[in-house]
Amino acid sequence: MTLERDFTDFPLDIRDNALIATSFVRDMSFEEFEHDLRTQYAVVRALEIIGEATKQVPALVRRRHRDIPWKEMAGMRDRLVHGCSTVDLRIMRQMAKHDLPVLQSVFQRVIEEESGFRGR
Repeated sequence: MTLERDFTDFPLDIRDNALIATSFVRDMSFEEFEHDLRTQYAVVRALEIIGEATKQVPALVRRRHRDIPWKEMAGMRDRLVHGCSTVDLRIMRQMAKHDLPVLQSVFQRVIEEESGFRGR
């Protein structure tokens, strides 16, 4: 049985997984992250979910939010899935510590704005 998902579920997935990945590395130095395979896998998984959810956001929603780098976000997922052995841990940690908190607030705004379209 497949669960039907509303178009606003995907921005929620993005926001929530950005929060999750950020929380995993919040207090970690790079050296700690570099030696913590479990956290690396968890951050990669959160980034994959973000990228896949990005691909599921309807084109109409993407057009309403042209300031978001949709293509790059989806491409990130593809690079992780198809080239995981070449992932730069410094870049991945940088994203989780600095870029994803920004993404959280951007997608909180998207969620709030798009919830107004749901009832129309």
